[in-house]
Amino acid sequence: MPILLLLLLLFAHAVAARADEVPLALKAAGHHDVEVTRPDDASWQITATGTDPWVGSVPMAAAIDLSRTPILTFEYISITGIDDLQVFIGEPWSEESSVHAGAMAPRQGWSEISIELAQPKAIRQLRLDFGDRAGAVVQVRKLRLRPRNAQEGDAAAREARRVAGELELAAALRSYLQHPYASQLERIVVASDTVEISGTAAGDGVSLAEWPLWMPLISPLHLGTLYDLHAGTAGAFRLSLPRRSQGLDRALSRWVLVRRSPGGDELVSHARWSDAVPAASSLPEMVPRSKKGLGGFHAGMRDSDLDELGIAAVTVNISLAQLLKADASAGTFDAVHQERTWHFSRDAVAHLDATMLAAAKRGIVVLAIILVDKAQNWASPELGRIFQHPDYRAPGVFSMPNVTSAEGVAGYAAMMDFLAERYGRADGLYGRIHHWIIGNEVDMGWDWTNCGQRPELVYIDQYYKALRIAFCQARRYDPHARVYISLTQWWNQTGDPAHCYPAHALLDDLSALSTAEGDFDWGVAYHPYPDSLFEPKSWLDKSALFASDSPKITFRNIEVLEAWAQAPRNRYLGRTVRSIHLSEQGPNSRDYTPQALAEQAASMAYVWKKISVLPSIESFEYHNWVDNRGEGGLRIGLRRFPDDAQEPFGAKPVWQVYRALGTKDEDAACAFALPIIGIATWDEVLQRSLVDAPRR
Repeated sequence: MPILLLLLLLFAHAVAARADEVPLALKAAGHHDVEVTRPDDASWQITATGTDPWVGSVPMAAAIDLSRTPILTFEYISITGIDDLQVFIGEPWSEESSVHAGAMAPRQGWSEISIELAQPKAIRQLRLDFGDRAGAVVQVRKLRLRPRNAQEGDAAAREARRVAGELELAAALRSYLQHPYASQLERIVVASDTVEISGTAAGDGVSLAEWPLWMPLISPLHLGTLYDLHAGTAGAFRLSLPRRSQGLDRALSRWVLVRRSPGGDELVSHARWSDAVPAASSLPEMVPRSKKGLGGFHAGMRDSDLDELGIAAVTVNISLAQLLKADASAGTFDAVHQERTWHFSRDAVAHLDATMLAAAKRGIVVLAIILVDKAQNWASPELGRIFQHPDYRAPGVFSMPNVTSAEGVAGYAAMMDFLAERYGRADGLYGRIHHWIIGNEVDMGWDWTNCGQRPELVYIDQYYKALRIAFCQARRYDPHARVYISLTQWWNQTGDPAHCYPAHALLDDLSALSTAEGDFDWGVAYHPYPDSLFEPKSWLDKSALFASDSPKITFRNIEVLEAWAQAPRNRYLGRTVRSIHLSEQGPNSRDYTPQALAEQAASMAYVWKKISVLPSIESFEYHNWVDNRGEGGLRIGLRRFPDDAQEPFGAKPVWQVYRALGTKDEDAACAFALPIIGIATWDEVLQRSLVDAPRR
């Protein structure tokens, strides 16, 4: 009897310990791209049959308060592993109410995983998205929601403090940008041996300071050495400082006027970067001879397409991780930047040389897309941690450059210096990079330029610093080099508000930052895909309105982007219209039927008839050259799949249309598209009210 009583008490204690947990089960049907089976009564096996595999939990009779049980826990086995687990929290499913848990490593024994959901809402159901790889297999069991343990509670408190600090920083940045400072730095010119700084100081006690770009706008600031000003009439001053100090080139420095107090340095002006840097060569300016470009070019592609299609501009992806090795070897050569030696891969650089030379011999303008891989993809984790932003989070494909430390800034500057010097030589020995696209689809930062989840202004401030570094280094060699921000079709909305940012907002704040701290020659690399990437008939897009507050800018309303560029408030120094390259986009063919191929080709004719008369758009870099089975079922190439059973690499009708664009054959080649679009003449495609408005 005592033993039975003891067992009952132990059972009662175990039940009580689990009373605050909520068990979950997976639905037997209603999933997507998966096959769900039951190896036993306690577990589920999920086999991905497509590239968007997800399963839903069994809806609960009563809603569960996530503030009480914010941790999703389960055990899993997976031989294949999962590249990224995403949990959608409560219907209707939306990116805003979802959590990326990161990769699930391959496991041959049962392993537990816990995910912080932490949303102040009541739910009845969850959805688990198991990556994007068909063929992945995972078994799960013991799914439940539970409260945080002590360690998780501490982590949640730290995260809450981080979020509060980010909001404070965003407010400080906004106040800084809007502050009408009486003192100002007016011009900073870098000479061969000096930095010439001029401005106006209001009041007494104003000094000049270098503001390290990795130091955020925190209070109080302590900026180190101050330089006294000898102000003339009405506070005007000029100061000459050595260009190099302690081994550093001050061409990259950011300067600011301050007033020192016992509590720290008080800003009395906006900061300013170098306005002019002497270029090592006098390379001539090059503009594309036509608007016809090609995306993702590299040596080894069918070069004859460059000639047959009349390509005038290309984008080239440059992964910095592929260029560097951790140690010197027979397969590397060394380059020194600011007293640090870097080991470059001979093979990777030789391939890049071949790419640039193939473009150069044809007079093609090259836009390099600079990509920073996450640390795990570098030659060593230690090397990767120099370049990966410390706030990077999975599942980001690429990282924001690390602009938060002296070492990170020096490393990124060294890579830009190496590339700008090599591909900015007067003799063109290795070819030429004309312009620089920094990162990819910056508005979709969580995926493509990741530095964690943060307020929009804090995020763009990090990117702005990387853009400034690239511009300063490029202009040291090429007096006409320009930098570009890469953006998707999302204009005033975004598909993932919790992690991404509307492109229009980023441009507004980039303009505010560059205007406050000395404007520089940046442009826009836009990706105006149709509303649905699968639907080529962009003239039917519902989210593309002919208004500045349009949710998206697609082929249908590309005139909205032209109108933005032409507005005086958005121009470089208020005068020069900023350059735009449409650097990645292409209409899709749903399959290879005659109708699908005709609609794809008609879409290309449609957008060309618009952009050909829009002056700020310099080129259309068509993506992709050839259909790619790794693009989620899209067929946006000019050519068929390389392994197509009927016609591998075959030129599609869109290839024929693209070849004719900008030539005497254009109208004849495009005539078939008029009835497909539903118009009588090409005059009907352009929204004249936007592009013919007076320019004030």
